[in-house]
Amino acid sequence: MSESTTLQKSTPLSSRITPKIEAHIRARILAGAIYREIAEEIGCGRPELISYVATRKPRWLREELARRRAADSRRTILYKPVARKSGSYDMRPVSVAYNTMHVLQMMEEGR
Repeated sequence: MSESTTLQKSTPLSSRITPKIEAHIRARILAGAIYREIAEEIGCGRPELISYVATRKPRWLREELARRRAADSRRTILYKPVARKSGSYDMRPVSVAYNTMHVLQMMEEGR
């Protein structure tokens, strides 16, 4: 990162992060970089960075997964009920290849 993106250490990390730095952190985390490297790049402490990322990483992962699924127009997502041992059930997404059979079935079911 350039000199302009390094952080001042006098205030909490969350108040020092700009959108540009957060985008950089997010890209590096999703690429699998280690915290020590990212902390050195932006000029903050590793524990401080871990604390900052901990609350945001689950959302970043969900958004990335949704982006990847949306980008693949050759697939169709269907939801299937899956029973639990407790008797309740979850609606789990199932990705199927896009073909006429699935489209016709979905049209019949009114989806």
